[in-house]
Amino acid sequence: MADSVQRLSSLSESVTTSSTKLRIRIFRQDVPEILGSSDMSSELAAVLVDMIFKTLYIYDDLRSRKAVDDVVLKALGEVTFMKTFAASVVQFMERQQKSHSDVGSYRLLKWSTFLLVGSKFASVSKNAVSRVIAAQASLLRIVLKASFRERRATQRLFFRLFSKSQELYKIYIEELKDARIPCKEYPDFIWLLLEFSKKDPSFAQYKPLFLDLYVKVVLNAREKPAKSLSEAFHPLFLCLTHEEFGNVVVPSCVKMLKRNPEIALELVEILLKSVSIDLSKYAMEILPVVLAQARHADEGRRLGALAIIRCLSLKSSNPDLIELMFDTVKAIIGGSEGRLQFAYQRVGMFSALQELSNAPGGKSLSNLSSSLCSFLLSCYKDEGNG
Repeated sequence: MADSVQRLSSLSESVTTSSTKLRIRIFRQDVPEILGSSDMSSELAAVLVDMIFKTLYIYDDLRSRKAVDDVVLKALGEVTFMKTFAASVVQFMERQQKSHSDVGSYRLLKWSTFLLVGSKFASVSKNAVSRVIAAQASLLRIVLKASFRERRATQRLFFRLFSKSQELYKIYIEELKDARIPCKEYPDFIWLLLEFSKKDPSFAQYKPLFLDLYVKVVLNAREKPAKSLSEAFHPLFLCLTHEEFGNVVVPSCVKMLKRNPEIALELVEILLKSVSIDLSKYAMEILPVVLAQARHADEGRRLGALAIIRCLSLKSSNPDLIELMFDTVKAIIGGSEGRLQFAYQRVGMFSALQELSNAPGGKSLSNLSSSLCSFLLSCYKDEGNG
């Protein structure tokens, strides 16, 4: 046993070589030969883990990395190695997140998935698994902002992980559900789980959880959440049914638009841009609240409101609804909610009419356009005489 540790220690001095040929020989021939002739002791595991992590930042070719990965996968069958390797993976991942560097981050994520599916680690300690998943969530923030190739590889890596074990995927969901992963800090983690879920038969089981989470952390937020948090729910928006949107989402949107419009406008715009359903049924619930912001003194609020009106018009196919929306704006211009005393108020309402003109075309819209032109001419005439 001492001889095996000594031989592996000698090899460890050579793993930093720049020779791809030598790297591959070490991990394809020399290391397997030593491990095959020895029992895995704690000393041997420590030396092997040290060798593996020496390669983390310097092995940049696929063949060398694959040789190391194969050694890891085989050695994970030994509990002694698994424990030593797990401790180092977590330590390196937690250190990596402080550096904010993407160099080595993908490999650490990959090794952490090996740990979860290639060994008995997931069944050993729930707290240990939670710590690994938390470290993964931190690194995802780094890797998913790296190159397209690394982002795609990371997505595929986790999709393979979740596909191999529904039980493991459930553990990830529970980490989110029980707030052990603070979703406000890790929107990429939410997006990854959702992106996988929407293609999986089990999505119906988890969809209410994600919808509840969205309402809680975004639409009921007391402080403006990061834009990336709203965007993380994009896969969910695409799958919303009329029942979910009308009964759960719209009431929360309207409530937030009334209570905190300065926070809500951007969030609602992101939502409406993403949903795939026809908005005709809901436009008149949202429009009156938004029109108040379209004539607000703050330009940012006016622009945010106009963006929402544009979404409502583009995604509403009912011509009667479009006419009703036009009539609502025309009534406000005519003084139904008080005289528009300031120029920005009038400009806001005329801009709202312009956004409504983005509605899907057709004969009915052509007829409406003629009526609208006459209305605008009369407005401009009144302005000129005022």
